[in-house]
Amino acid sequence: MRSSTAAALFLLLATVTLPLLASAQTAGTTSMPPPSPPATATNNSRLEKAYVALQALKRAITDDPKKLTHNWCGPDVCNYFGVFCAPALDDPCQRTVAGVDLNHGDLAGTLPEELGLLSDLAVFHLNSNRFSGSLPESLRSLHLLHEIDVSNNQLSGGFPSQFLCLPNLQYVDIRFNNFCGEVPAAIFDKKIDALFINNNHFEFTLPKTFTNSTASVINCIAGRPDQRPGEECIAFLHRPPVHCDAHGCFAPPPPAYAPPPPVY
Repeated sequence: MRSSTAAALFLLLATVTLPLLASAQTAGTTSMPPPSPPATATNNSRLEKAYVALQALKRAITDDPKKLTHNWCGPDVCNYFGVFCAPALDDPCQRTVAGVDLNHGDLAGTLPEELGLLSDLAVFHLNSNRFSGSLPESLRSLHLLHEIDVSNNQLSGGFPSQFLCLPNLQYVDIRFNNFCGEVPAAIFDKKIDALFINNNHFEFTLPKTFTNSTASVINCIAGRPDQRPGEECIAFLHRPPVHCDAHGCFAPPPPAYAPPPPVY
């Protein structure tokens, strides 16, 4: 008896609720457009170029002991580890790669020319790895680049003249590499907030226009005379890291330097 009652109740619920569900689904289909597919390299030209660049970087990495690029597969580049996407500045309806952060990854390899395809890149962090060779010439195409940190690697070659072509560059850190040769005087005329170039093999003299430079810590160079106080340099070196999320990458302002209190 109980079994037949339960079966009858189930049949009643099915005959009442299923038509209602079907009606609701039909109404929803006619009143609301289907959701747009997520932006990937298959339906977004900016992400397609980013896919080419990131896959080239992955192929150029010869050792990835922490498996940072393990999930760098498929067209959904915005879900790659260390890759941050945001709406494009010139077209908010388009997603694009705004940041790459692979700091402290112990990655070994070289940096391919395809990185120049990341035309919307604002933040590029590769410090504390084992990258060798020179910085690619194509970096001069990254006109939105705000911050580059490739310190503590094994990079070599002359001073990266690509930096002179980047109008939005504000923070440069290439310390602890094997760069050599002369440092172009023009770099001291750029409106850069912070420039760290020590612990390389550079040969340079400060130009006469050095005192006109707007760089906040451009003279934090170890072993050179007339440098800023060590406390001020340390404040910049320990500034808060760039924050990247779905809305983009944001560099907080460096901490204000407060001189030590006088000693009486």
